Amino acid sequence: MLMLQHALGRKLPLIQSFLPIAVCWLILLVIIGLRFHSVTNRNLNNSISEKPITDLTALKLELETQNQELETRNQELETETKNLKGPIQNISRAQWSIDEYCPKVKNVSERRCRACQEGWRLIGSSCNLFNDPSDQKTCEEAREDCRARSSDLLVLHDEDEPDAVSFYSWYRDRSWIGLRAEGGRWKWIDGSNLTER
Repeated sequence: MLMLQHALGRKLPLIQSFLPIAVCWLILLVIIGLRFHSVTNRNLNNSISEKPITDLTALKLELETQNQELETRNQELETETKNLKGPIQNISRAQWSIDEYCPKVKNVSERRCRACQEGWRLIGSSCNLFNDPSDQKTCEEAREDCRARSSDLLVLHDEDEPDAVSFYSWYRDRSWIGLRAEGGRWKWIDGSNLTER
């Protein structure tokens, strides 16, 4: 046993010095393995995450292009709409005129035309509307009402018109016509001067 102990005694310092070196090597191998594993995962993650970023960038560019195309098309449509408003309004006015001056006869597809629309009176060569006497308005309110009906206050140029107007408006306290004083002179709202007749 002595011999065995003696042999172990000599090997013991060798084993004792080898053990820390072996542990250091083992720790070093673990660190290298973990580092390798970390680098591999990072490269794998980078390659995986770069694809969605690339796809999203391409999608963003495509959407921006489509948005610009839509904005251009929207501007074109707005221009077309502006260009169509005039003709559409003219058609609407023409249809309104047809319906007002040539209304359809009830239960018949025919139209019966007249010189003036319903409620208006033909005086001379123009159609005139006399409002209800209880509807007293200022001159400006009366003119706004006329304009809302695509008309204006009365301008008298025909010699027969004043007599006819006075006949239809005799029962009113106040009637407005389109005559104004401008710069010391009387002018009609159509810009013509008041004449002696």
